[in-house]
Amino acid sequence: MLLDGDPVCSCLVLAVQADGREVSTVEGVAASGDLTRAQRALIEEHGLQCGFCTPGLVVPMAHAADRGGSEEDVLAGHLCRCTGYGGIRAALRGISGDSGTDR
Repeated sequence: MLLDGDPVCSCLVLAVQADGREVSTVEGVAASGDLTRAQRALIEEHGLQCGFCTPGLVVPMAHAADRGGSEEDVLAGHLCRCTGYGGIRAALRGISGDSGTDR
């Protein structure tokens, strides 16, 4: 989720800490109903499987697409047991314009 516009691990933030602050979750990322660049990139690069980790990836990816951020920043604190990260990293490179190979 985003707290005052910055990505945070929602599992580490108590509700009382968010009182009076701006909170944005995956539901608010594409509020217009159109998919974001991050969501389209994940679909195109086959970066999704079971969907459990998807909200936790989409929010920081959308933030990085708008404001910049490294792959390591976006992936910090996330565990995906299904994809092996190849598609996720390819999607991140796609939204950042980096055409490098898997690291």
